Amino acid sequence: MSCEIPGPLRKPEVRRILKAIKEGEVTEFKPSLSYERGVFYPKIDKILPDSNLDYGFLEDLERYGILRKEFYDAIVTCPSCGSHRLILKLRCPSCGSTRLNKGSMIEHFRCGYVDLEDRFLKGENLVCPKCGKELRMLGVDYRRPGVFFKCGSCGSITAIPDQEYVCSDCEKKFDLEELSIKEMFTFKVEPHRRPLIEMWSMDFGELAEVLGKAGYIVKCPATLKGASGVEHNFEFALLNPETPNNVEYVMDVELEENEINEVKVLSFFAKAFDVKAKRKILVAIPKLNQRAREMAKNYKITVLENLSPKDIPSAVLEAIKKKKDLL
Repeated sequence: MSCEIPGPLRKPEVRRILKAIKEGEVTEFKPSLSYERGVFYPKIDKILPDSNLDYGFLEDLERYGILRKEFYDAIVTCPSCGSHRLILKLRCPSCGSTRLNKGSMIEHFRCGYVDLEDRFLKGENLVCPKCGKELRMLGVDYRRPGVFFKCGSCGSITAIPDQEYVCSDCEKKFDLEELSIKEMFTFKVEPHRRPLIEMWSMDFGELAEVLGKAGYIVKCPATLKGASGVEHNFEFALLNPETPNNVEYVMDVELEENEINEVKVLSFFAKAFDVKAKRKILVAIPKLNQRAREMAKNYKITVLENLSPKDIPSAVLEAIKKKKDLL
């Protein structure tokens, strides 16, 4: 498989997340919820302390198989602006008033009177306010149907009042049927993708520092526009500062379970040729097959094989140092 980093994963914040995964700092990202922020991910905030962070890159990492998405919870949001800051108002189904009292309901069997418990209380006793009889035994004199709401405006009693939601941000009002549902997900690291994670989170800091001090422009990862007008992605590119369009080096990594074939070599050469790179390095893990190795030799591609991801930057630096005209 190609180790070329997809465009959405080239963002600096994504590379930092990948590095944290590689170093074992985190194995999953579990969401939390607060009134101020809504849905957020504490472990990501610890790695990237930016309160305005967009967590959309988690979906990108899931799409490319680095993370696995699992349902965690769901919240209701405003259908107009998407805000989670909602205020719930209960209204009387009969008159629409919000003047509702909630309490345990009592029904007197003898006279059929029904009302909230506090209307029956006289001291420590229950007395029917309609007929004046004392209610002594539950199930014989009276029953408790449950918790109900009584309207203070029209006197109606209901078990299920109407619900009205008000958005604190856009101030729109809507009912239960109009609510939006937002799902929350936990994102778990896929263990079998760790080799690719290591590739995509390689640290070229030392390499960039050495070459930068020598006066070169270092891009890692790099996106270069070729003579054809097509933009090509490379894991690493070294540019001449005096003529930035003069590409001294390009480097890519190919990772397969078995030997890498000549198609990968040809693809890399075509990209390098289009951007007019003077020198080319191809890291092959585990290694090239014989035909691919011969093709790389013919195309004057420096091949680095059988490397662990952590050794790639230093191996690339050593390969560049061998060119006396550069360092």
